[in-house]
Amino acid sequence: INTFYICISTQWEAKTTGKRATELQEQLDSLQGEISSFTQVFETLAETESKKLDRDGYDATTPYEFDHIPYLDDVDETELRRMENASLAYVAAVSNAKERQDVESLAMAAKARGYLHSLAFKY
Repeated sequence: INTFYICISTQWEAKTTGKRATELQEQLDSLQGEISSFTQVFETLAETESKKLDRDGYDATTPYEFDHIPYLDDVDETELRRMENASLAYVAAVSNAKERQDVESLAMAAKARGYLHSLAFKY
């Protein structure tokens, strides 16, 4: 009977872990999609401005300079490296959780995500 409960418990943990790993992967895919969307917006804005300058007779070969963004002055190189490392650690943790599909891996992925959010939401 104990073996039966262990088997049921193990199956439940595997199913739950697999579901959570899938959810984390979906969240990661969504985040990467958002980053891609922002990149496209910026590229479109720069392209539109370049065409506008060309149409108005300005030198279109001069790169567009975005306005100064003051809140980025508060972010130093160390903090940027920390955010980049946290992002890479989160991606690795999600991949590991998806591969291993155990509770410990999911906990590590959740911890990595929380740390990344704590850094990102400072600004």
